[in-house]
Amino acid sequence: LKSENILLTILRNTNTTNRIPFLQQQQIVTSEKWLPPPPSVDLMAYEIVLTACARARKWEMSVRLLNRMKMERSTTIYNSVLLSCAKTGHYQEALQIFKCMQ
Repeated sequence: LKSENILLTILRNTNTTNRIPFLQQQQIVTSEKWLPPPPSVDLMAYEIVLTACARARKWEMSVRLLNRMKMERSTTIYNSVLLSCAKTGHYQEALQIFKCMQ
């Protein structure tokens, strides 16, 4: 739980108003195509933390973090949580999360 508290502190301290210039919420024009705005810093922080949880096989922590998220979840977020559940043999939990995605 100590490592989870550290990760949650990092996520809480991510300042949503202070964006890196190339991560600002604006559309970019490249070769006559409109690209969607890049993900917010907060979403990227969750993606990084949940990917680390998957690699470390911390399925319970990843599920708890997923449940605490108060923003729209990306495919990367769901994939990381599903992977952490699958790597540890928690297939029922992975199936429940998959059903929530639909």
